[in-house]
Amino acid sequence: MPTWSPENIKRHYKKRLEEDTDCKKVYPPNRSGGAISKSEYINISKKSTQKSWVEVLFYHEESGEYRKSFADDELVLSITTENERRFITCYHLHEGGFSPFRSECEKTMDRTKDDRKELFERWVENKRKSEEWIDVTLERRE
Repeated sequence: MPTWSPENIKRHYKKRLEEDTDCKKVYPPNRSGGAISKSEYINISKKSTQKSWVEVLFYHEESGEYRKSFADDELVLSITTENERRFITCYHLHEGGFSPFRSECEKTMDRTKDDRKELFERWVENKRKSEEWIDVTLERRE
């Protein structure tokens, strides 16, 4: 099971709070104005790897390293090192890719599970076409 390094969890949790202000996964509507806690963020990232329907191995051009990406049924994405020891990031993929807008989050959540899976696969294909991700292998776990 991947773990977060102390500096990386601090940075990414802060980033989600600042950039994802309209994401229902970060700021659940049933909560009175509050965001998820750091421990909830850690648990969400673990759950997305444990309950993932897909695993993607890819070479990340910018870092010069192989990485793995996982997505659960709600399109919570976790990216780890190739050996799955460390989390690199975790976020909720929205309609149109990464977007902090609640309307995009709602569009994603309103999709069927199969439509969300198709959205993820298109997102991976766009990463491949842009050559941000190279040598991509997508494996469904279902």
